[in-house]
Amino acid sequence: MGLFLGSFVDNYDVSPEGTRIGAVAFADVPSLEFTLSTHGDARSVKHALRRITPYSTSQSGDLGTALRLAGSRCFTSAAGDRAGVPNLAVIVTAPETPVAAQQNAAVQESALLQSVGIHVVPVGVDAFGRHRDFLRRLSSSPRQENATFFTVRRFDALSGIHRDITQRNCVLGSTPDGGGGSGGSY
Repeated sequence: MGLFLGSFVDNYDVSPEGTRIGAVAFADVPSLEFTLSTHGDARSVKHALRRITPYSTSQSGDLGTALRLAGSRCFTSAAGDRAGVPNLAVIVTAPETPVAAQQNAAVQESALLQSVGIHVVPVGVDAFGRHRDFLRRLSSSPRQENATFFTVRRFDALSGIHRDITQRNCVLGSTPDGGGGSGGSY
């Protein structure tokens, strides 16, 4: 997963005036790893991402709470979000599909993020494609596989899709009025 995240960061001009990156880890207890204003360059973002300890891939994690945490603590003006700048939330899920109640909570939180202009792009690591429908429900419109949600068979396949995510979603990430982020109105 580290290679994917590093490659993903390399697609952007990370700076206080350019792209800002934050991270939320989700497991049984999601945690805000760093906000949009914590790191001002790609090197420090990549270093911080390498320090994140991934949770066990046998757990589905509490994605709904993680999305709520992202909205309330990461995509805010106090945490470095800027009005008029597109916001993109890329979610990398583990192989296990959450139970129905967790799926519904995650879909509701994703809809709240989308309602304030945050473009949600889930990426599922799923050898058998079992949770494509869940990923579709999490994603922003137009809800199309390999455009606004992605699946890969293994974690090591993530590095092959980072450019697709960037190219297909950075334009889509702007709000309908052509603006961008909420500037903290989650």
